[in-house]
Amino acid sequence: MKTGIYPGTYVPLGDEPTWMYQRRKRDGTWDNWTSFGTDAHGTTYTHAMNLSGIFRVKAVLHVTATMALERLYTRKGNEEPNGLGCVGDPDAVGVADTQFQVDFSALARTWLGSTNYPLAGVVPADYGFSEFPAGAYKCNIFVAHRAVQAGAVVPAINGYLHNYPPTANQWAGTASTDPILPFVYTIDHWLLENTAYPQPGFIVAHPDPSGPGHVGIVDYDGEGIGAGTSGTVNKRYYEFLDGTSGFRKYVP
Repeated sequence: MKTGIYPGTYVPLGDEPTWMYQRRKRDGTWDNWTSFGTDAHGTTYTHAMNLSGIFRVKAVLHVTATMALERLYTRKGNEEPNGLGCVGDPDAVGVADTQFQVDFSALARTWLGSTNYPLAGVVPADYGFSEFPAGAYKCNIFVAHRAVQAGAVVPAINGYLHNYPPTANQWAGTASTDPILPFVYTIDHWLLENTAYPQPGFIVAHPDPSGPGHVGIVDYDGEGIGAGTSGTVNKRYYEFLDGTSGFRKYVP
């Protein structure tokens, strides 16, 4: 990540400003602000993260011992514009463990606004899965389609002929993935992550013991991209932020 303070004609005193970061937790809150290190100062600072997760960054400018200004880093240019986690929050930067996760979340973003997964419509058979009928929730088929499209393996474990992908509750690790045995939560190639710090390119599932739940794909800002009941692929800025969601990481 690289950013700077403008205008360029302004010259801060000494080793100012200093640079700090926060990492986003699974419940939507943030860790305390932490310095990047003793060398994290100056009007421009470049840093290679050795941590994975969702981050936001700020520069803090002091005059003598008093903080005079702090500026939160925001994404610019042609980057995906829907990055704000909540109204009033600064934008965030995602750091993933694998290239697949980067590709998976980027692919999901290209489907924002799509109406190809409507609750009241039919989704044709594709990506190795059978047709999804009208009236069936489509969030899990959207996630399965994008995962396979990105190059992952998603097992078909549901349906009489084992022709449907995992449900949201199965992705979340609250419903058994075995048709006979209870308390079996494994999904081949998808590790159930008990993580405090989600990453872009994880599958995130919000369980519902009385319903189907909801599942999406974690974007760089920590939100989930999924096919909602509205019939439009969108981001959910609330449903994945209560700390109960399950996360899956793809392991080839």
